[in-house]
Amino acid sequence: MDLKVGSLKEIIASTIGVDFLAKGFSIDKSLTWYKKKVNSKNKIEVFINCYNYAPFRLEYRLVFQFLIKEIEIERERIYKLMDADFQKGFTFSFSEGYFHPKTKYLEHKYQNAFTHIVTDFSMINETIEDCRKVLNVEIIPKFPIFSQLENFQEYVIANYHTIGESALTIPSIIAMKLKGQKELELISKYLWEKLSLELMPENHSLKQFIKKIQSD
Repeated sequence: MDLKVGSLKEIIASTIGVDFLAKGFSIDKSLTWYKKKVNSKNKIEVFINCYNYAPFRLEYRLVFQFLIKEIEIERERIYKLMDADFQKGFTFSFSEGYFHPKTKYLEHKYQNAFTHIVTDFSMINETIEDCRKVLNVEIIPKFPIFSQLENFQEYVIANYHTIGESALTIPSIIAMKLKGQKELELISKYLWEKLSLELMPENHSLKQFIKKIQSD
């Protein structure tokens, strides 16, 4: 079989896609997006990100997007107070490499760059099984955490010391703001010291954000 993105997506849909369908996701006609509404407010979307280097190889990775409506409403409100540009979208987005054992302890740029490489469809099973294992062991169990406010708040309280400058930073601060003043102070103080924000210029975006949300 020739290396074609369409054929790759068909293989993914018949293997990895089955795992998503079993969890209540739907798939679009292009076999590119898997989507699920968690409730009337929140949703999860998974993007099958393919890179076409045919005829030599194809690469793919999964990109996960989570929307927690309560956090987005508060983010928009705070950004307006700051007179900052607010773009509607997802609360946070993760590449598969954020969770993969080979890259999850590396810098963000390496996590984001992780892909599965396919040079021969007759040997694709190894990458498919690797992807499915990480998906089912490392990622799917975290779906309730990253798609529901109360669960995410508990996650942040338990793991705030691991949150630096990442996709989780702003959503975590907002989640703690919505939880209570004590929780907001906990994460704000940690990030302020961890990231040496006192030494940053006054126009540093995260420094400005923490000052604004604390004074609100």
